[in-house]
Amino acid sequence: MGIVKISITTCAFILLTFSGCQNASTTPPSTQQALKAEVEDLLWQAEIDRDHWEMRGGMMGDRSIFQFFGQSFWYSLYPVHWAAEQLWARGGAVIDPLLEIATDAKASNRLRMLAWTTVCSFDDPRILPLLLQEYHRGRLDNSEFFTTAQVNLWITNRMPDEEEMRWLLDSIPHKDLGEIRLGILDWDVDHIDDSSYFSPTWTSIILNRIFDEDFDAWLGQKYPEARVFRDRQLAKGSDPMRDIIGSLEKLRPPYEGIDAIYSTPEDREGCRQLMSAVAAMDKLYYERWNDPEWTAQFKAWYRANRQWMRYDYTKHRFVVTEH
Repeated sequence: MGIVKISITTCAFILLTFSGCQNASTTPPSTQQALKAEVEDLLWQAEIDRDHWEMRGGMMGDRSIFQFFGQSFWYSLYPVHWAAEQLWARGGAVIDPLLEIATDAKASNRLRMLAWTTVCSFDDPRILPLLLQEYHRGRLDNSEFFTTAQVNLWITNRMPDEEEMRWLLDSIPHKDLGEIRLGILDWDVDHIDDSSYFSPTWTSIILNRIFDEDFDAWLGQKYPEARVFRDRQLAKGSDPMRDIIGSLEKLRPPYEGIDAIYSTPEDREGCRQLMSAVAAMDKLYYERWNDPEWTAQFKAWYRANRQWMRYDYTKHRFVVTEH
């Protein structure tokens, strides 16, 4: 009779579930060590969540057929914790413990990579230099370094080619994060006609544009509670449009994770409105994607304002300064 092997990750998931791990949003830590321990628990839960997504998506990876169906059975019994999303929702408060875990030589490589992939979704000028330092120390290989760095640098829908990789390695020690991101944005705008590379949603996030309109103004007019919610989250140090909304939209009923991520009625309703706003925005982009007039106008606007763009760490996007 075949034996169904259950991975260590699955066992950890069961133990965490029955040990009554508390939601990060409802248990404020009293000390930095308590916060670090809480963040570490959520990182392990985030890995279990990712395994859960793979099971729901039917991705076997390197699992045997017995492991796949055995793990699928266990994952079907337990809810997703939305652990990475809980960390992102807490904003800047978790950056220090995440960086401490990511650079801890005594931590397992698995845990350190979980910390890197989570912290790189934040805006902090310390992240890339520390990531490069770990790479030079041999704790990250080429693939781990570049796949993680591209998240922090907003390189979407593609992997950097060899020339761009060399440019990144040379730029990180000497250039500001905003300056590097602007260089990458130049490449993206040059390839705006290639939909496999350019992500129009990013223009709303990082340039505050929706076609020829100010995105904040559009959001405030069409979805006022979403605008208030997003501004509140930006002030905490994270943009829900960047990672959380995308997570909520995949594989599961879209509103299922909101209550796990946010604890107040205002945040939950604001997040629902923001999801509706993103869906409406995507529909607009889809309808006008092949409109050469729009792409030409956007390129002209970008090039006219490029020299006046500065990265604003409080707004987590580029702003156009006074000419």
